[in-house]
Amino acid sequence: MELLVAVAILSGAVLLLLAALGAVRLPETMARMHAAAKAPAIGLLLLLSGAAVLAPGRRASVVLVLAAVLQLVVSPLAAHLLARAARRHDSIEGTVTLPIDVERRTRP
Repeated sequence: MELLVAVAILSGAVLLLLAALGAVRLPETMARMHAAAKAPAIGLLLLLSGAAVLAPGRRASVVLVLAAVLQLVVSPLAAHLLARAARRHDSIEGTVTLPIDVERRTRP
């Protein structure tokens, strides 16, 4: 059991580290946003699940599960808001054609 917990905590920490590196090193706004939203959510879930197994009481486990659920709810919302803000301020680099661009071009 301790080996499984150690693997979960270590892999969660590695995912969090890779997400931080991706958020800093990736060139485009959308790629940085993807790195900052997807991998940390999975990494934190692995980290919290390992900590919940090691937690001494039921109350600590409930708090850790609540933190994991909140992460799953908040992470996609934050990524969506970041994408909208980047789109509104025209800070999206590259040649990505968004549906809103197609609508603007096809209107009379």
